[in-house]
Amino acid sequence: QDAALDALTSAEAAVTTSQWLHDVLGAPAIVGPAASSQTKAAFEALGERDLVLVSMSATSAELTTLEPPATDSEPGRLWRTAVPDSFQARAIIADLRARGQLRVAVVHQDDTYGTGLAGELEARFTGAGETVMAYPFTTDPRSALEAVAADATLGEVVFVGAVEQVRGFLQFVAGNSAFDGRQLFVTDTAASVDLWAAPAAPDAVYARVRGTRPGAPTGTVNGFFRGSYRFAFQEDPDQYSFVANAYDAAFMVIYGAAWAAANEGSSRSGRGIARGMRRLSAGVPIALGATTWPTALAELSAGRSINVEGASGDLDVDPVTEEMTADVEVWTIDTADEPRIVVDARYSAADLAAL
Repeated sequence: QDAALDALTSAEAAVTTSQWLHDVLGAPAIVGPAASSQTKAAFEALGERDLVLVSMSATSAELTTLEPPATDSEPGRLWRTAVPDSFQARAIIADLRARGQLRVAVVHQDDTYGTGLAGELEARFTGAGETVMAYPFTTDPRSALEAVAADATLGEVVFVGAVEQVRGFLQFVAGNSAFDGRQLFVTDTAASVDLWAAPAAPDAVYARVRGTRPGAPTGTVNGFFRGSYRFAFQEDPDQYSFVANAYDAAFMVIYGAAWAAANEGSSRSGRGIARGMRRLSAGVPIALGATTWPTALAELSAGRSINVEGASGDLDVDPVTEEMTADVEVWTIDTADEPRIVVDARYSAADLAAL
């Protein structure tokens, strides 16, 4: 969203772009949009168009409710390779409880992502003595943060917003003594080197920050992906959010299109591609990559399913919700040399599902 380019909000731009890609170029599938609010706006505006959206980073739990239960004959048109925030919220709560936090302030952007995650925390953080006080904001969180600063009974502050808003939050905290000693918690959007872009917060503030993000996989596909990414860009993808998820989203569309071309006679149908993407969670094991493409293509062309290991983990899709589960990491910031993200704890998908 940039007023120097056009007058559209990011959500309006997502709608316009998605419609143009389908209506003018004939695209049957789009990798994106990136944010939950943009994804919701685009999906709702697309109506009954035969177009599939596969977001790599839209995590709001609200998106799950936008479609009825999926079937092979009626697959969904809204997909994502990021784990829904219902899992992220459970990991945040597990970490809060492990550290004995009871009265928590949640300062969140008033959009699909922020409100959805805050709602998950309010609904689940309900044990003995546990309280969530929610403080929504639209674009500028200062009023919400001033209200939190005025309530000395609140302990940890969970902040949910875009990375540039998180940077502003940390700068606000650095200049307000009411936050001295309070632990600070942020979410997956902040798990990026962009968090300490100028103007940066003091190291003492970074030392109090904890955050969540999808658990980085350790399999052979991710190892190859990370090595290739480092070679191409001279950067570690683990210092950003959802890079591997974007890679996997693109390949899911490619595999789905291959299945549709062989079994439905065309790869130009969004529904056909979606039916193909439902066939990536069982069957012959496939480690995503160029060398396994011939095997994957042969199996899909024969109408059989494959079991894909992606760069972000196993692409195991729930047949009803068409969503995935994954481990969630809790990270901190190491400021000993150059700031960098380090993993402090990891919660398995199985443990989170049981919470």
